[in-house]
Amino acid sequence: MPYGLFLGLMAEKVMFSVTVRTDEAGIELNRTEET
Repeated sequence: MPYGLFLGLMAEKVMFSVTVRTDEAGIELNRTEET
């Protein structure tokens, strides 16, 4: 597998997990603001 393709896949996975964590944190913030 080409090294560049591998790096691209890893970057995509990292960005996805960061996005998911940010979404979860945003939901938690919304919950605390409601109470």
